[in-house]
Amino acid sequence: MNVHERLKQAGLKLPELAPTKEFLRVKLIDDLAFVSGHAPFEGGDFRYIGRIGREFDLSSGREAAKLAVLGCLTSLETDLGSLERIQEIVKLNGYVNCVPEFHALPQITDAASHLLIDLFGDSGRHARTTVGVCSLPMGATVEIDLIARIRTS
Repeated sequence: MNVHERLKQAGLKLPELAPTKEFLRVKLIDDLAFVSGHAPFEGGDFRYIGRIGREFDLSSGREAAKLAVLGCLTSLETDLGSLERIQEIVKLNGYVNCVPEFHALPQITDAASHLLIDLFGDSGRHARTTVGVCSLPMGATVEIDLIARIRTS
């Protein structure tokens, strides 16, 4: 079963590309794809604008993380031509816009990690960093960036 079939089975689809200005969505170096930070974007708008612990709860943060990582996959597919070129997910960084008292940060990015494992199997397992921040671009609740190793031939 390929990645798009797994997405469909999970009731998910890749969102459209979010607008960018002065940076690349994906930078390829040898067999590594460095994916820029993605906030949750869907239906032509950024979603989940606000902080975890103030405007949003843990569950909403998890949904925001999933949507953000799906945006990363949209950018990869656009640049690579196919998600089937992804050999493995190497690293994921998660940034969570939250109130200082919110400490369940890993549970937010767990949603993105689990989705990648569901889509890519053991090749979706990755190293990860999650940090809480006081602000993100556009006021987004979550931003995700990642590094993937790709098949070059």
